[in-house]
Amino acid sequence: MSVDVPVDVSVDVLIRSFADLDLDEFGLSNGSERDDALMAVERELRRLLGVRAAMIHRVAVTRSFEDDGHRTARSWVQATLNTNAETAGELVRTAAVLRDLPELAIAVERGRVGWNQVRLFAGLWSNRTCRAALADNGAVLVDPAAKLIYEDFEIAVRRWKAHADPDGTHRDHDASRQRRHVRSAVTDHIGIIHAEGDAASVDEMLDILKAHVESEFLQDCEERRLTFGVDALDQPLRRSHGQRCFDAMQEIFRKAAGSGVPGVQEPTVNIFTTEADFTAAARDYFARTRSRSSGDQQPGDQQPGDQQPGDQSHGQPDSYSASRQRLCENEHGSPVDPADMVVAALLGR
Repeated sequence: MSVDVPVDVSVDVLIRSFADLDLDEFGLSNGSERDDALMAVERELRRLLGVRAAMIHRVAVTRSFEDDGHRTARSWVQATLNTNAETAGELVRTAAVLRDLPELAIAVERGRVGWNQVRLFAGLWSNRTCRAALADNGAVLVDPAAKLIYEDFEIAVRRWKAHADPDGTHRDHDASRQRRHVRSAVTDHIGIIHAEGDAASVDEMLDILKAHVESEFLQDCEERRLTFGVDALDQPLRRSHGQRCFDAMQEIFRKAAGSGVPGVQEPTVNIFTTEADFTAAARDYFARTRSRSSGDQQPGDQQPGDQQPGDQSHGQPDSYSASRQRLCENEHGSPVDPADMVVAALLGR
């Protein structure tokens, strides 16, 4: 296969070649005409990305990269495309997932699915447990990938992963909680705070932050009204959104410091599940509790990282194994540890 691409490719050349559109005319377009023109270029780019993945897969299968002294397909991609190892690995994984999921490959070739969605598929493929399930029933995700907005598709992928590898989802949640941390740095006049933790906890903190940001916004609106009167809506607010976010976080810290008792007010967290999943989680929670109190270690008491690759038992009690399709997430679609859900229910939260 030969592909003729001009050496001096420019944006103008690409647009006129693939969309038959003049940039000057495009600048005057609007509405659906403008959007359709952009999507025409996007669909062609997606098709070419699919072609690139197919080429990488063919080289990986034939191992022709060894002719040039490369040890792996990834090293060949890295050298040929002059990219970093992380990007090269992602391209090789993408080629593999398109091979294993022909429905996705067709959707990419037709321009229905974007590259960000394909990367989520590649992430699933990287999980050994999900990889086998992906070949069997991953096709159900192709249509949502084409139709859902990206954020909603991310939630759909998380739910699919929780069904395909429920114990892996539990381990991921536990690992993210174990790695929770806050880093801070002050350089000259700039201070930085960086926090990482499990998704459910971060969502809870973000909800609190959003409520305080809204309060800061209403305060700015009121100040503007008092200052400018009837002409207030024509005037800018005193602070930008980013500034209000920082001030809201600072206000949260000051309130906590002034209360004298940390964590006096606990927010309400909505957790979505099913009766069957909650029953299974409660049964497993009390089984673990009884096991710890008796001093006997059950399979479900394995620590993160104890499980060996390819272990199909997942180290869970029968109550968990009996229910493979679990729903346990907050209102944002982030996974919640089933044990935390049971504890929250026992505490009436």
